[in-house]
Amino acid sequence: MVLASSDVTAGDDILDSDHNDLREDLRDQDCDIQTRYYAVSPYDFHPWREDQLWEIISGQINPHHATTAGTYIAGVHLPHGAIVTSFKVFWDRDDAAASGVISLLLTNNVGGGGILATADSDASSGFHTVEDTSINNATIDNSINSYGIEMTLDPNNLATEIRFMGAIIKYTIVKGLP
Repeated sequence: MVLASSDVTAGDDILDSDHNDLREDLRDQDCDIQTRYYAVSPYDFHPWREDQLWEIISGQINPHHATTAGTYIAGVHLPHGAIVTSFKVFWDRDDAAASGVISLLLTNNVGGGGILATADSDASSGFHTVEDTSINNATIDNSINSYGIEMTLDPNNLATEIRFMGAIIKYTIVKGLP
């Protein structure tokens, strides 16, 4: 709506009604919810400590030592305002005594933090998928938090007994965000 100065008289409250109309138009037209996916590759990780060894073989990460667990970390960069709905992890496990533990983490930039989701390797052997859909603190707030993944791979007696194949973080955003 365009108003000429002759259309406005003292005391007219055009700002509030125009502002509300614009807000309603934007809400009705441009605020579609979209589902997106953030892929996490074994190549994204590095050891938690410099003295830990690891191997990436054929797109899978596993500890280098056959009887020593290794912890690996990776940063996660989701759009501000995104809502995480799922954390799905792909494992390969061939020993019942081997284990993989993985968490999607939040670190508050002024101290503290927490776990958004976990998807630890289960008792399944071979290739399997574990998904967590009960996400804590699901709304991404990059103004005060940073996000990452911490994973520990603990083989039993052979380094390739537990392997991380990849992960998918599923999230929703309001259409128009990058």
